[in-house]
Amino acid sequence: MKQEYTTTRDFYKSFKGILDEYAEDAKEDVEKVTLEVTKQCRKDVRQRAKSQQGRAKGGVSWSGYIKGWNYRKAKLPKYMSGASVYHVYNQSKPGLVHLLEFGHEVYNQYGKTRGTAGAYPHVMPAEAQAKRELMQKVKEVL
Repeated sequence: MKQEYTTTRDFYKSFKGILDEYAEDAKEDVEKVTLEVTKQCRKDVRQRAKSQQGRAKGGVSWSGYIKGWNYRKAKLPKYMSGASVYHVYNQSKPGLVHLLEFGHEVYNQYGKTRGTAGAYPHVMPAEAQAKRELMQKVKEVL
């Protein structure tokens, strides 16, 4: 049965209800996709760190570092309350991430530079891949 609208107000209310329902469904779908991509990004960072472990000199154990990767939902200000943002971070050794990703200088016991430690990029490639994947999946969902 075809619904007929008597006034523009009735049409507006019906149309607004349809749009609100669509927005709620879209929000849930984007939240689900974002969480899925976040979990994949964490897994990818772990995998990339594990592959870089063999290149490291000196027999340094990376096991605690690799296992320390986790994610959490971001705490956002009120004006961003509808957004779904997650952070992938290293819980066990947070200060080590920057040093491994970009390299650093190595000092001896007297404070003199002995050389540099090489960079093992493993976070930025995973982040770039996660961004591409998220955009693709959100487009599919919507």
